[in-house]
Amino acid sequence: MNKKGFTLVELLAVIVIIGLLSTIAILSMSRVLEGARRDTYVANANAAISAARNDYMITNPSKWFWTLAEINALLEKKLVNTPFGGTYSSGYVVRATDGTYGVCLTGSSASAGSIGSGSTPVKEEALARTSVVLTSATACVSSMTAQPQTIGS
Repeated sequence: MNKKGFTLVELLAVIVIIGLLSTIAILSMSRVLEGARRDTYVANANAAISAARNDYMITNPSKWFWTLAEINALLEKKLVNTPFGGTYSSGYVVRATDGTYGVCLTGSSASAGSIGSGSTPVKEEALARTSVVLTSATACVSSMTAQPQTIGS
């Protein structure tokens, strides 16, 4: 007798191989999505700095501190939802006397991410994917009463 078809072992081997390939693809895709979300967070921080810089140059040459609400008033696309699914709960942009800018953005939960924390902004030049932190951070509330000389590194 000559039977045509696949044996159970052959079918199981194919299913296992397909399962392994799909697992690898899903893991790779999740890393790509994570990177894209971090890049979007950095782009949002850069947009906040650009809005503050434009406001400083065009409207308020004596201003050196902008709250998240003030930044949103300047932006066409408001900073409301973080790329990680939460909302921005606090944030600010600060301009130092040396002309450098720093930014602090905090999400509503640890999983929503943050750049900077408390009264420690991230310097504009230091903004990168690695600046985004996905652990709990202190809300961006500045205790600055005077314009800083420079933004920390």
